[in-house]
Amino acid sequence: MKFKLNVIVGAAAAMLAGSAMAQDMVVKIGHVAPVSGGQAHYGKDNENGARMAIEELNAKGVTIGGKKVKLELVAEDDAADPKQGTAAAQKLCDAKVNGVVGHLNSGTTIPASTIYNQCGIPHVTPSATNPKLTQQGYKTTFRMLANDNALGAGLALHAANNLKLKKVAIIDDRTAYGKGVAEEFIKGAKAHQTGCLNSHWLIVMPTIRLGPGDKDYAVVGALPVDAPGITYIYGRQSCDTRAMDGGDIDAGNARFAGQEAMIVFDDAFIPWERVFMDGEHEFAAMLVERFTCYHRRSYVCKSGVGDVLIGAAARRGLDGAPLFAAAGLDPTANPEPDRHILADVYVALWDRVVRAVGDRTFAARTGMEFQLEALEGFGFLAMSCASLLEAYERTKAYRSLYNVGAAWELEPAGPRMRMRWEPWRLVDAPEAGRRAVNEYQVGEMLASVRTLVAEPGLLPARLCFRHPAGEPPADDPSAGLSAVYGVEPEFGADYDGFEVSRQLLDRPLAFANAALRAYFERQCKEAAERFEADAPLTARVRRHVIAGMDGQLPSMASVARALGLSVRSLHRALEVEGTKFNAIVDDVRREFSERYLARKSLNIGEVSYLVGFSDTSAFFKAFKRWTGKNPGEWRASLAP
Repeated sequence: MKFKLNVIVGAAAAMLAGSAMAQDMVVKIGHVAPVSGGQAHYGKDNENGARMAIEELNAKGVTIGGKKVKLELVAEDDAADPKQGTAAAQKLCDAKVNGVVGHLNSGTTIPASTIYNQCGIPHVTPSATNPKLTQQGYKTTFRMLANDNALGAGLALHAANNLKLKKVAIIDDRTAYGKGVAEEFIKGAKAHQTGCLNSHWLIVMPTIRLGPGDKDYAVVGALPVDAPGITYIYGRQSCDTRAMDGGDIDAGNARFAGQEAMIVFDDAFIPWERVFMDGEHEFAAMLVERFTCYHRRSYVCKSGVGDVLIGAAARRGLDGAPLFAAAGLDPTANPEPDRHILADVYVALWDRVVRAVGDRTFAARTGMEFQLEALEGFGFLAMSCASLLEAYERTKAYRSLYNVGAAWELEPAGPRMRMRWEPWRLVDAPEAGRRAVNEYQVGEMLASVRTLVAEPGLLPARLCFRHPAGEPPADDPSAGLSAVYGVEPEFGADYDGFEVSRQLLDRPLAFANAALRAYFERQCKEAAERFEADAPLTARVRRHVIAGMDGQLPSMASVARALGLSVRSLHRALEVEGTKFNAIVDDVRREFSERYLARKSLNIGEVSYLVGFSDTSAFFKAFKRWTGKNPGEWRASLAP
């Protein structure tokens, strides 16, 4: 503070040099800071510092033009409020102070500087950093530290180069100071984005918090990832630990692996036809939330899973183009986040990949490399829940975002809980593909549970598959899978999945956050509703029927009502799609009958009730028609 006062005293002396001075001249030094309100602790410290410095200078003796002067402090409170700040500045002008130290905040300093300039009073701020302060060109205005341009860029460089941070959260507290630093930080390190190097386009968007004064920042546009003026500082995802795992599991590459980059824009040009918002700040929050809800969607069993699987295969040296073609995907097309691929195509794709790769553990390894964040809104909902059980229950309502027709079920298994994978019931699907899908899904779920409970080394008490081991090496009955999962898998079991302790379900999750949970649940709900609205009518009817596979089979009239149709309209629309309501019900009943019968904890009468048969004999006849066996025979044919 002494150095700052020396500056202001020197400036005041220059202004007084040409005037007649009395023998005992008094130099009034104004000081303004918030000594009331939420920032009073800062303001009082500054004011006390100024007072101590003046006392010290008076004790030593200060001369101007060879004559001794006495310094006098005139203190004002601006309460960190711009209106009160300008009133305080005018009071100091009226008091004819010779110079001013203050204000603390840019929001009060900038409007006050105009008054000081009009009064011809030199003014130095110890802490206002907004660039606009000195850009006004006032010869009376000075500052004692770098502005936000330098501070923001310096913070960005320090975060990237010295702290080696991978992700940085910017909290905008809506004060003039916070707003300035946040904007300049973004300008210095414009974005930190996962998967940007695998993308075709970048969507540049504002922060969700924009007010009427933020029109200049309410800009949204799209530009290609290779547009001039864009620099990518490439790195691995902060949550990715594969590089430390050893072996030949992916250690990171820019084309296929999980990665992220700091994106620096240096006068990157966006053509007007690709500008989607220009100053309409009132729509910023809606746009950001809806875009996020649309974009942050799960990718398993959608076209995106083909990209992930084919990318993993390409790391093994395979040509991805034939694999894309086999899955009915165009390798040159932009990703379609809401497009599903058919389950039989998905299984066939796995079959092609595992046979081409020639690695018996490939599917399991790919599953164990899974990161829950890849499911985005769906995954973030799970991560923000309070417990593993809550994560399961809440995400269960949005399974259509993950896949349609297959599901994870949670059921008691003695002192443990069983996580059971119920795959699609496909006719004539290749066996290697079925096996790969199941081994991938079990690995994915185990990796997700480890992430949720923050226990990377978690081992299940039991891990099982219905399918046989295939043709494992003579010296390794687990076909190499025990090294991948961490436990010896059981083959030929009566379910696919694994078992964990019941206590694990109630363990508090590492990332629990009630506010974020509500936000991501709203995203998932809206996404599921859009997906429902966009799906073919047959798929929507099927979902309503599936919802009744708990003994509450819906009628055609109730389904039509839920879809906003008359029974006649529903009948005609289904005929256009080549099916009938009863055929859909029959198909769903068969699928769930087999699923429930595989659970040997349910007796046949209970299964009959759950799939909507009030008469067990009718259930026996229907099941014999579906499978050629009665329910007891079919259950007996399963592996013990």
